[in-house]
Amino acid sequence: MGGHDGANANFYFAQCLKDETMGESVATAFQKNATGRVTIVHVNGAFHSDFGEGTADSARRRMPGRRIAVVSMMPVDDLDTTKPDDDDFKRADYLVFTIGK
Repeated sequence: MGGHDGANANFYFAQCLKDETMGESVATAFQKNATGRVTIVHVNGAFHSDFGEGTADSARRRMPGRRIAVVSMMPVDDLDTTKPDDDDFKRADYLVFTIGK
């Protein structure tokens, strides 16, 4: 994010506001359909959910006790030789490796 000048701080706070709004929308959609079994899929960029942060954290706080799973797409050069490291395993509940271009 660079320095902590006003423009960078404002950008970061805007992203946090987006995370809170998206997390609230997921929770609201769940509450409207909570009478039966429901699966809600929310798609966002990795910045908003990797490592369980951002939108994932926002939804989790609003829906205690509910399972929130994070799926992260990871572009790689070669699927056959890719070996995830420890940080990759912390990134998400599920990793999907794709050919990066």
